[in-house]
Amino acid sequence: MIMKKFLSFLMVGLMVTSMLVACSSTVDEPCMYCGHSPSKEYEKSDGTPVYVCEDCSSVCMICGDEKATKHYESLLGIVFVCDDCYEMATGY
Repeated sequence: MIMKKFLSFLMVGLMVTSMLVACSSTVDEPCMYCGHSPSKEYEKSDGTPVYVCEDCSSVCMICGDEKATKHYESLLGIVFVCDDCYEMATGY
């Protein structure tokens, strides 16, 4: 019983912490696609930072119709896509 309560508090604490980190990660840099700010920093595989605003990261860059839920790195930089397009583009 005590362990169950402890784990519940721990899970709530982790969720709150992750939400704070996600919310505080916006920076005053221009978006690489549209130039608007604030944006969120993403890191490419070579360690180079890429800045993308919320509007550009929320629309699928392949089909344009669905809400983007995933992203991957391509020759274009960071690409935001819906689940279906992610499977098509990456094979996963």
